[in-house]
Amino acid sequence: MRRFQQAVALSLLAVGLAFSASAHAAVRLQKVGDFPNAVHVAGAPGDGERLYVVQQDGVVSVVRGGVARTFVDLRATIQSGGEQGLLSIAFPPDFQTSRLFYVYYTERGGAANVVAELRAPSGDAADPGSLRPVLSIPHPADTTNHNGGQLQFGPGGLLYLAPGDGGRTAATARDNTTLLGKLLRIDPRRTATAAYSVPADNPYVTGGGRPEIWARGLRNPFRFSFDRATGDLILGDVGQSTTEEINIVRAADGGGRAADFGWDVCEGSFLLGRNDRPCTLGGATLPAIDKFASDGYRSIIPGYVVRDPTLPSLVGRLVYGDFFVPQLRSALPTLPRATDDSPLGLTVPGLTSFGEDAGGCVYAAGGGVVYRLVEQDTRVPCAPATGSQPPPAAPAPPPQTPPAPRARPVLPAARAPLLHLIARRQQRVLRLGGVVLHARCARACRITATGTLRVGRATLPLRRTTRSAPADRRVRIVVRLTRRGRSALRRALRDGRHPKIAVTLRAGGSTRRATVRAIR
Repeated sequence: MRRFQQAVALSLLAVGLAFSASAHAAVRLQKVGDFPNAVHVAGAPGDGERLYVVQQDGVVSVVRGGVARTFVDLRATIQSGGEQGLLSIAFPPDFQTSRLFYVYYTERGGAANVVAELRAPSGDAADPGSLRPVLSIPHPADTTNHNGGQLQFGPGGLLYLAPGDGGRTAATARDNTTLLGKLLRIDPRRTATAAYSVPADNPYVTGGGRPEIWARGLRNPFRFSFDRATGDLILGDVGQSTTEEINIVRAADGGGRAADFGWDVCEGSFLLGRNDRPCTLGGATLPAIDKFASDGYRSIIPGYVVRDPTLPSLVGRLVYGDFFVPQLRSALPTLPRATDDSPLGLTVPGLTSFGEDAGGCVYAAGGGVVYRLVEQDTRVPCAPATGSQPPPAAPAPPPQTPPAPRARPVLPAARAPLLHLIARRQQRVLRLGGVVLHARCARACRITATGTLRVGRATLPLRRTTRSAPADRRVRIVVRLTRRGRSALRRALRDGRHPKIAVTLRAGGSTRRATVRAIR
């Protein structure tokens, strides 16, 4: 009887897998257009004619009737390059009456990331002269990364944003006196006395931290979204050296209010820097999806729970990907862990964002190209779905100033120091086959890595390694043991010794060194 049940279960599983594979096979990518440095895609509530594409250099394009035009040009205002720039756009529920919208960008000089408000007389053009800074978040002057990047209107028509931890010290994520490394929740509209207001039910309004904070414990939450059907929060956090994570937080369970996502005690579902020891932080909100650097995942990009009825193979599923792994994936957003996580059979190299238009159709941006995920309908954008948007906020008067003309790009100068190195001080070198390093150059560079293993009086070289690194992108480098070094290290560890390995990285005239202790 048990064998019969197992056979039936296996048959059902095979049928389910076959159905999933065939269903996913019906989904395809339809190219919307080429947009240099496209980093975000969005629609305006109630507008079934336009799609907005954010370009990192400071331009927002509007696609209407298959033609792309400049919606607003902010290149004179922002600092662009690496992880800095114009990173997202968000339209409030009442955009059709208020004509206000919001952008998130790195200000000139890189000293702060800014949420700003602008006005658009029509859906085709905004007035750059109407720019009003809403919230400025100071960023460490000597770092250019961990800026976060997402703006999103969520339940109640409130604006959510998630700055990164600043890239200098991970401790900011746990410090409630700073906005870095947090998920924030505000009402961005101007009041009689302030540039914005804080909802009365934010967890720290009465004390214990900055009132804007909704949740904490984040490293670099570059992308997040809300399920338009349920209000559930889908939040990704880019890991340091081992684990990328996607969190799913039910609106019915508080929507993440006062949640602690664990950084910098934990990385994903594990203790920091480990993937063999579970996170032990009391009260931490653990991920529904973990992806590992050992599998190539280094910059997770969560998408949306699909609600597009013309995409039936994916309705109710979360789509996601990674900047470094071209294959797109989908999973059922179940808790405590997502289930049926599987590849879509679609690739977007250099994925930077997913997006939704007013009708709930889903887009992906990467490598300077924007695509729509399609199955039964190919319109761009979709017709708006009635009742699919959050409740509207109060209106504001429309602007009248025409937009400024489009200008040529202005590229920022490279920043020093050129080369940054991150290395765990203790590593299982024998198991890894070498020393694992993470490096980043302020501009595109070629990195050379060398190392020496000291065992007793013997000094054994490691294999010389070279790696190309894009500007301001962390790359993983493994300085591998030779056969002789592996044998010597194995004997030393067996004898209870823990030899040290000295590694040196060189790029563009810069040199960085680190010493790693080999452990079992």
